[in-house]
Amino acid sequence: MAKEEDPEDEEPLEQGFYRKEDYEQIDVDFDVRTLLPESLEELFMNGGFDDHDEWEHMENTVKASSAFTPRLTMDKTCIKRGGYWSDRIGTAEEPDGAWSHPLGRLFEGHHG
Repeated sequence: MAKEEDPEDEEPLEQGFYRKEDYEQIDVDFDVRTLLPESLEELFMNGGFDDHDEWEHMENTVKASSAFTPRLTMDKTCIKRGGYWSDRIGTAEEPDGAWSHPLGRLFEGHHG
């Protein structure tokens, strides 16, 4: 018996992207910590959270503790919103830049 195929399954994605109605079926409460190792104790991120809703979702998600990263606390977390340095999640100090490390200064002299 031949399997009847849904014609929508064969429909190509518009310009390679899913349609708006496809997004309605996606779980919007995704917690990025499900991808991180359980042993993680410190987290520093700096990114381009240009969308206010995306930043707010990140802030609300990270402020709540997670069984996926039980050792990660707000005092060991520093997430900065690129360009908006006053926007910050967590109270950990920002780590020094890569070029402040002695090896970084050594490599700096060997490029270009």
